[in-house]
Amino acid sequence: MENRSARECEKILFQISPESAKRKDKMTVVSATQTEIKVVVSEEVVKKFEKLKGLLAHSNPNLSMAQLFELLADRIRR
Repeated sequence: MENRSARECEKILFQISPESAKRKDKMTVVSATQTEIKVVVSEEVVKKFEKLKGLLAHSNPNLSMAQLFELLADRIRR
C-alpha cells in the first residue's frame, strides 16, 4: 500500500474483501437546510457523473456533485 493514495488503497481492499463495500445509503442532517447523503456506487456510475459534469462545464464551471444532483432532480420534475 506504500506510495498509493487512500482511494487506491480502498479499491485494493475492496477487491480483497468485496463484502466490506456493501454499505447502506446514509442520510445525516447537518443543518436546518442541509442533509449529507452517502451512497456507494460503481466506478461506472462515477464515470457517468464525471462525464455529465464535463458536458455541463461550459455553462456551470466548477459544478459540485450537490449542484449536479440538484440539476438532475430539477430535470425530473419538468
